[in-house]
Amino acid sequence: PLYNTERQIEGAVMVLRNVTERRYLEMRTREVLSALLDMAEVVVQPVDATESSTGELKRLMVPPPSRVLQRLVEFIHHLLGSLNAGIISIEPETATLHPLAVVSITSERECQWWSGLKDTPMEACFNASIRSCLDKGEEVWWDLRGEAFCSFSDCRESILLLVPILFENRLIGMLGIEQRRKKGKFTAEEIALIRAIARLAGLVMERERLL
Repeated sequence: PLYNTERQIEGAVMVLRNVTERRYLEMRTREVLSALLDMAEVVVQPVDATESSTGELKRLMVPPPSRVLQRLVEFIHHLLGSLNAGIISIEPETATLHPLAVVSITSERECQWWSGLKDTPMEACFNASIRSCLDKGEEVWWDLRGEAFCSFSDCRESILLLVPILFENRLIGMLGIEQRRKKGKFTAEEIALIRAIARLAGLVMERERLL
């Protein structure tokens, strides 16, 4: 309050603060936490529960890896609004790529990802610098314009984030997220979510290998 000489209120000082960014960050944080919980539920939730005519206890079936990985990819694709997203395994002996789960904005683009990556040698898609980064567990931002890797992608307008999938410091696959160049890079919270999905995918893939 503003007082005059007689201690009577004759005005006030008002301070306004824009909290839009803070509120947006809080909202995004809640979305990320909710997505992480959803992903954890996908990994442990049974696909089906059946009961025999003799009244035996219900048998819970473990979800097949392909279905779990597909759900993980769908989560990240929906949350980030990407053009394409996919999980790719790497054959350890031959370094051959095998797509395991793909989701895209159109069925045509999905087919391009499947056909462009299936049984493809890793060296045919990635140069030595990118392969070195992935082997060391580092993410790679890749501008796809003019690259040979673009045979299954609209390289004129997109960039690709490659996140290595490691198990015991061994590269077993990667998570690829393609987005429009004008959108820019992801936030720190989104990168944390992407890394969490890659780790979950690695656990699912390794569990299947052990089985």
